[in-house]
Amino acid sequence: MQASTDFSAAQGEVGVAVLKEFWGMGLGTALIEEVLDWARNYSSLERLVLTVQLRNVRAVKLYQHLGFENCTATSYDVVDPTGKRVPAIDMGIWV
Repeated sequence: MQASTDFSAAQGEVGVAVLKEFWGMGLGTALIEEVLDWARNYSSLERLVLTVQLRNVRAVKLYQHLGFENCTATSYDVVDPTGKRVPAIDMGIWV
């Protein structure tokens, strides 16, 4: 994780991916919890943000469970690795 100086020194962007063969093992939760710990205890960040595809219901629920809230009033399209446009939202958490 890295704080961006050109976007906002107080805000960091999170990106996490877990291979499908490892889903359901708690790895996503562990990764996000480590990022939150780092942000709260070792960084000067005030907020973390991320973008999540709405079709990834498990990820949305995970982020909500850990305290992330919707930052966007409506969804918007992002392009997935196959080139398909899919709806997504931004979520954030104050650390």
